Amino acid sequence: MATLKGVPYWQMVFRHALPNALLPAINVVALTIAWLLGGVVVIEVVFNYPGLGRLMIDSISDRNLPVVQSIALIVASVYVCVNLAADLLTMIANPKLRTMYMRK
Repeated sequence: MATLKGVPYWQMVFRHALPNALLPAINVVALTIAWLLGGVVVIEVVFNYPGLGRLMIDSISDRNLPVVQSIALIVASVYVCVNLAADLLTMIANPKLRTMYMRK
């Protein structure tokens, strides 16, 4: 329809197609980052890389509860921050969500 009205191609892509395609992509990227964060423990143990995942496994085997709790807190806070950033980007990209959440 926009082509029939004479709208340029770049304007159709950036104004109509991109915002609609961007919303699911933001959520998929956020969930993928969270999934990768959980998989880092397995990768670090299998390939013997030093890192938070390896430290957590060693702390669990040594029964070092404060270290396990702090690493779990770090992982959980990163997960929450990534999902919060995805939700905020989704609200910015979709004007309908912006008006729905900003009403009194």
